[in-house]
Amino acid sequence: MTALTISPPVSSSRLNYLDSLRAIAVVLVIGIHALSYVLDLSLNQRIWLSLGLTTVAVPIFFLADGYLLARGVERKAFSYAAFISNSVKRLLVPWFLFTVLYTLCRYILERAGVFPDYLIVGASAPLVALKAYGAVFSAQLYFLFSLFVIRLFSSLFVRLYRLQSAAVFYLVSLAVIVSGNLCLTLASPYLAIPNGQEPILHAIWGVQFYVLGLVLARAGEALISKPMLALQALIFFTMLFLYKGLSLDSHIFLQYAALLFMFSAMMKINPDNRVLNYIGTNTMEIYLLHSPVILKAVSMAAVFIGLGGIAGFGITVVITLMLSLLAANILKRLPFGPMLFGVFGQKS
Repeated sequence: MTALTISPPVSSSRLNYLDSLRAIAVVLVIGIHALSYVLDLSLNQRIWLSLGLTTVAVPIFFLADGYLLARGVERKAFSYAAFISNSVKRLLVPWFLFTVLYTLCRYILERAGVFPDYLIVGASAPLVALKAYGAVFSAQLYFLFSLFVIRLFSSLFVRLYRLQSAAVFYLVSLAVIVSGNLCLTLASPYLAIPNGQEPILHAIWGVQFYVLGLVLARAGEALISKPMLALQALIFFTMLFLYKGLSLDSHIFLQYAALLFMFSAMMKINPDNRVLNYIGTNTMEIYLLHSPVILKAVSMAAVFIGLGGIAGFGITVVITLMLSLLAANILKRLPFGPMLFGVFGQKS
């Protein structure tokens, strides 16, 4: 499936641990967006929820894509033209269609007086186009464009992965990660879109996790030996403690520690859970559909019946997830429905 999943349809050859990771990640993404709708959370609750949700949610998707690229080139020859052609269908088509759809929804609701602030009505066409590109109307859509930008450099990543010397591979990977963060710092003032998510800027940010996926693929089962898992757990919990206890910004270290430990733990367990597998194989659909319409409707219903706090937040996330899956199943049964999610040549 997918922009968020480039592995084949469900089969015995699927990587259950990767599906489980993606399932967790997409639930975390829903949680990130739900935070802005659940207002009666304490400051402390909001801080820790934000930390838990944002640390690994989107990075997992970049990491998984890099990991799958590496696994793919291990099995067969890499065709750049075919890979990019497939990426256009899997990523750019859904990005364009849902960007247009959510922009139209926003315009209609502004005309109907639902929103007190106008982002489209009265704005120039170029400004509306810039806001649409920057995911102002649908905060999650930037990811598809960002991942496509990263995939444009896939031939370089394949060359990196195929370096014969392990030492050279790890050193170059580290250099890419460090230089990517430097480029992010330099580019941020020039590429930022107010109240939006600039896709190219996020592609620069995502490269480090994409390369981390290559590193994890190269490391293979060495990651899941008992001593390595124990070391990863120790590092992760140490960084979690330091994040709270130190004044310096240790978030990036916590982020890498969490990603490494989560990936290795899932790889070791390799859970064959039907719920996680189902969510993991439908991450594209959930990601595209959960916000803004479904999440907004669920949050309004929660407020109407008096659900709030942590309980209201959790229920909002779960109901949004379930309705997104339901909507996806309905849409995929319609003529051309699968095309909405980047799937071509498949009967609805």
